[in-house]
Amino acid sequence: MALVESSRDELVALVGGLSSVRMDDYAVVGSYMRFGERVREQLKDARLRIAEACAQPAKRRDNHLLWAAPGSGKTYFVEQVAASLPDVAYVELNLAKLTEAGFREGLAAAIAGGPTICLIDEVDAKSGEPWPCEALMPVLDVNLERGGGIVFVLAGSSGSTIEEFKARIRARPKGTDVLSRVPEANGWEIAPMDAGDRILVALSQMLNAAGELDRSVAAVEKLALHYLAAAPHLANARQLREFAVRAVERGSASSDRIRYDDLFDSGDPENKRYWASVMPDAEPLVNSFVHIWEDGTRPRGPTGMRTPLALPDKPSIAVLPFTNLTGDPDQDYFADGIVEDIITGLSRIKWIFVIGRNSSFAYKGRPTDVKEVGRQLGIRYVLEGSVRKSANRFRIGAQLIDASSGTHIWADRYDRALDDIFAVQDELTISVVGVIEPTLRQAEIERAKRKRPDSLDAYDLYLQALPLAFTAMPENADRALALLGRAIELEPDYAAAHAIVAWCHEQRYLRGGLQEETKRVAIHHARRAIAEGGDDAAALATAAFVVAVVESDFATATDAFDRSFALSPSSALALGFSSIVRAWNGDFETAVEQAGRSIRLSPLDPLLYLPYVGLAYAHFGAGRFEDAAIAAGRASQSNPEFTMPHVLHAAALASLGREPEAMAEVDRLRELDPQLTVGAATRSARYVDAARIAELGDALLRAGLPG
Repeated sequence: MALVESSRDELVALVGGLSSVRMDDYAVVGSYMRFGERVREQLKDARLRIAEACAQPAKRRDNHLLWAAPGSGKTYFVEQVAASLPDVAYVELNLAKLTEAGFREGLAAAIAGGPTICLIDEVDAKSGEPWPCEALMPVLDVNLERGGGIVFVLAGSSGSTIEEFKARIRARPKGTDVLSRVPEANGWEIAPMDAGDRILVALSQMLNAAGELDRSVAAVEKLALHYLAAAPHLANARQLREFAVRAVERGSASSDRIRYDDLFDSGDPENKRYWASVMPDAEPLVNSFVHIWEDGTRPRGPTGMRTPLALPDKPSIAVLPFTNLTGDPDQDYFADGIVEDIITGLSRIKWIFVIGRNSSFAYKGRPTDVKEVGRQLGIRYVLEGSVRKSANRFRIGAQLIDASSGTHIWADRYDRALDDIFAVQDELTISVVGVIEPTLRQAEIERAKRKRPDSLDAYDLYLQALPLAFTAMPENADRALALLGRAIELEPDYAAAHAIVAWCHEQRYLRGGLQEETKRVAIHHARRAIAEGGDDAAALATAAFVVAVVESDFATATDAFDRSFALSPSSALALGFSSIVRAWNGDFETAVEQAGRSIRLSPLDPLLYLPYVGLAYAHFGAGRFEDAAIAAGRASQSNPEFTMPHVLHAAALASLGREPEAMAEVDRLRELDPQLTVGAATRSARYVDAARIAELGDALLRAGLPG
């Protein structure tokens, strides 16, 4: 019997070297697993990209192209991705098996509901027909109309690489147009299963079958694994599953070990032929067993770390060593340097508890289970990633995971040229740290929402107040202040809470008739936050903004912003607040630069409206009304309830001579605040130059806002 993809010696060495297999170490998603680390990491990237598109829908195309070798389980992979995501539907359409009417009907159903992953299998089938691509084109653009949440995965196995697969699609009518709807970064390959993959699939199916039969499988004879990896007729996951299930059914109910003899019926001639072909090479594998481990069945981790640690009273994170997938061991220093810099950057954010470098690097060079890392290190979140190199470029993939549940919170890729590798390292570090801060903040807010009211501490109360404060509207500020007042009673020196209290009172001050008492309270809490928050970048930046708005004290604000940036140069929140203040102070170009950095660092932040408001103020002040209108419109999309973006949008449109559009924007503005006047609107624009305020007021009058 010929061995598949491995020589007999290599296969004996592979199986003989196994003493135990921990299944979770090899899982990509759900029950889909692969043996090779490179393949696992690539498929994890694909899974995370697809999951992000479903969980964080945006007005962009989220289509993917998936080429897979026959028998590698591409359909099962996509199905498992969908199954791992709550509230995401899964639709599978096989183009080769469908008529035109059936295909169009299936596509219409796929886009009719909520978040959906739709797999179009054998997408290059029916090559002589024009209708497949004609039917696909409108739905591949559906995210642009619906705001995202629908992900199409175009898959197939033709050709020997993804490039050959693409060539076959291009050759069909409108095939090039279809491929243009798939971002280059969303092209994926699933390599053929190797011997290790076959072993994993067989073991996984044995465990599943044993569970269904209320049996236990704890170990499998190495000779049995040798056969499962070598037999040519076990070429795909389906065949391996059927064979593994039969083996469990034949095994003794009183034993938790599967033996080679359990693979065959009594007197099976195939068994005899196999024995004759592999002996004596595989004789050492006889009566030798590989143990199988599932999640939580044995302790792992660095020496001495066996007892789970308690979680600290603030968000906690471990940054694991990034996997070097460049194929060049000499590039380990680059991957390690990225991780060390990220740890340093996160350590500057006071409200995040960060595991030190030495503890994180204890996990280098071996597969890890993030749930177990969380238990061993006593942390809630894990950041892991990988480094790839292609020609003169590096690609960094990173993902943030909730260690308690295994849920992926965020993932992204960063592609950079290698012109200056150390500058690239710095830029990547700032990018990753910048996006993690607001992502963790949002995850913590969601966690706090789920806590029982009688178990809330000062931090939980603060978190529950944040979404209300973030709207920047006085009615929500009142609700936030009730929570923040309780937080400060529990912890009087809580700088972050004082900063948000100050911001809430600033909102009430500007939109509540400029009450002196409200101003006094805002200033008191802002200056308390600056005094208490010397090591809290977010508290300093928020308080700096309030001081600039309420007191027009730009010197104190600038100093607090500088201290904030010194603590955390990648704080999107600080950059957003600072861009607004810079614009008011007439430093328009710095305002544009800071706003751009804030947006780039955290494009999915709930506070994204802040830098866009900064851009709108800067462009309006500089007379760039077209740019101001665009920025104000994007600020409104980020925070539809906040009135100032609508004010700036209407003024910019009127300044462009587009009065009908400006009046329509004022109508939307009056729906949010029926009592708003030009005088009240311009009070929120704290331009130092009075001419800018007058120009804003004149534009609003032309737009139809009452004086």
